[in-house]
Amino acid sequence: MATLYDKKVVISGKIIEVYKYSKMQVYGFTSFANNKGFEKTEEEKNRSKFSQSRSSFNIRGLVNSNPDLNKFLTLTFAKNQKNLSKANYEFKKFIERMKYKYQIFKYVCVVEFQKRGAVHYHIICNLTYIKKKTIEKIWSHGFVKINRVQSVRNLGAYFAKHGTKGDEIESKLLASRKKFFSSRGIKRPVILRDPNNTKEYIENNLKNKVAFFRKKYKKEDLEIDYMQFKI
Repeated sequence: MATLYDKKVVISGKIIEVYKYSKMQVYGFTSFANNKGFEKTEEEKNRSKFSQSRSSFNIRGLVNSNPDLNKFLTLTFAKNQKNLSKANYEFKKFIERMKYKYQIFKYVCVVEFQKRGAVHYHIICNLTYIKKKTIEKIWSHGFVKINRVQSVRNLGAYFAKHGTKGDEIESKLLASRKKFFSSRGIKRPVILRDPNNTKEYIENNLKNKVAFFRKKYKKEDLEIDYMQFKI
C-alpha cells in the first residue's frame, strides 16, 4: 500500500534526521504515483544519479544505530591489488576469520581506491582491546591501522565521508558495485513516513529541540529542508 508524505523522520540511535519536502512524495507503490500525478521520490526518479547520496544515508544510519562500534580499522594490500572482486574475496575471508576468533563481531565497512589504484577498506567495528599485530596476522595481506573512536557529534556522518568522497575515476571503478558492507544482524535505523507517525514523533521528541545541523537544498524542482538533532 502506498504512503503519501511530505516529511520523513530517520531515527538512528541518538541521531534524528528530519526531511521536509516541498511536494508530496510516495513510498511503497511506484505506479500509484504515476497514475495520480504525485511526485516520485528522488531515488525512484534516478537510482544511479543519487547512488552516492544513498550510500552516505545508509552508512550514516547504520553507524549511528550501533553505538557499540568503537574502533576504526583500515586494511590495505601490500601488493597493488586493483581487482575489486579479488579484493572483496579476501575481505570476506578476513571477516570469516574475525568472526571465528571473536564470535560477536559487528562492523560497517566502506571501500576506497588509493591514488595508486589499490583497493583498501575502512571499517568501524565493536572490538575490545586488540594488538595491531594480531589484526595484521588475521588480515595477512598487508598493513593495518587501528584507532579508538573519538567523541564525534555525528559519528555516522563522519564515517560516511569515507564512502562518498571518491573522485570520478573511483566512481567509475565502483559503478554498480557495492560501496559498503555490514555484518548480519546489525541494528538498522527506523524510518517514519506516515504523516500521523511523523507528526506524533516530532511533537513528542523534537518540539523544543534545536537542530545542530540544518541545510536547505534543491534537487530538480523539489526543495528539501534537512535537519539533524541529537537526543
